[in-house]
Amino acid sequence: MGEFLTYDYMSRHAEVNRTEENKGFLEKSVKYLSTLTTPLGQGEEMLAPDVQKDPRPFRASSSRTDPLLSAIGFNIHIQSYSVSTITSDTVSGATTSVPTALFQNVTCGAPADHFRGFSPKGSDEKGFSGGLRRLEASRLAAAERVKESQNRLIEAVSSYYTIQSQNRPIPGRSLRHIPPIDYHIANIREACIDATQTLHSLTWDIAVRRGNVFSQALGIAVSLFLAHVSDLAKLQKAAWADMWVRNGFLVTFEGLLSAAGKELGMIEDAAVGIAMLRMVSVVFVTETNQVHPNEDDRRVPVTDSQYLRWLRINPSGNGSKTTYLVELGVDVNYYAQRIPSQLKNKTSIRFYPVLYQMGEFARCSSLSLLFDVCCC
Repeated sequence: MGEFLTYDYMSRHAEVNRTEENKGFLEKSVKYLSTLTTPLGQGEEMLAPDVQKDPRPFRASSSRTDPLLSAIGFNIHIQSYSVSTITSDTVSGATTSVPTALFQNVTCGAPADHFRGFSPKGSDEKGFSGGLRRLEASRLAAAERVKESQNRLIEAVSSYYTIQSQNRPIPGRSLRHIPPIDYHIANIREACIDATQTLHSLTWDIAVRRGNVFSQALGIAVSLFLAHVSDLAKLQKAAWADMWVRNGFLVTFEGLLSAAGKELGMIEDAAVGIAMLRMVSVVFVTETNQVHPNEDDRRVPVTDSQYLRWLRINPSGNGSKTTYLVELGVDVNYYAQRIPSQLKNKTSIRFYPVLYQMGEFARCSSLSLLFDVCCC
């Protein structure tokens, strides 16, 4: 039956699509590492965060469509809210303030691939639109079309040879191939080729988008985790660390997007990216107790933090079984004094992601499926 990915398609896909995407990945890697290891230049420290366009710790909303920054979460702010009890001495009149609670919150833009957009990009995309949720539904439908078209082709070829074998063989005619003038089978094969190439193209597009969106969601989740760990008194008093060890760290996203137009695509991207956090666990380490001490070349330095020295992402497994262990290399003194004992000794904490979307659910019935993806 021949190949279902034509030479012209594979040449175009390999030389244009994949070459450009791979070049973009390499450029991001080189630029990110260069930026992380290079202090701000003279005058740069005076620039407002939204003016700095390179991969610095803060990414402004205005940079959402910058391909270089597509894997970095944007508009991320960490807020700490402190509650104190104030008492007054009735004799001296002096007041005393005693901190009683500290709350951490992270606000951010939805982890979505704005550079790739949410509309069809041309005839090669077969009109597919939306974010990851819709694109993955389209991919399942495309896979079903491939299966159906291949079954039709197998049945047609089987029927052809059955009929030929029943008829009197014509001298000199081979029964090992089907002549090109059999337009019925030729048309079925063309449909099979078209369906296979559509599935192939869509699979690649989804893989690239998932990489960018997952990277954003992971950065946001790790930022939230570190913000909560910074309050040692709270962790010791309420036994939060024990709860994280037993049940995981709850990462709650509350979305305020509508369910219309581009914002629907953003929700769909965010839903899948947040769900992928189920694959992630984090662990605190120092230079002397790394989980993978022989993989120093994969550590990414963090030059803008006084306490977090580096991090390393360790993947394992394949396909749907893939998991990621994020090593957070912290300063030795900070590790000894501020990290709860429950989180030491290479104890890993898995993420437990949940998405609450506050948009107009009634405007799109497909959004009812988002919770099946995001809520554990």
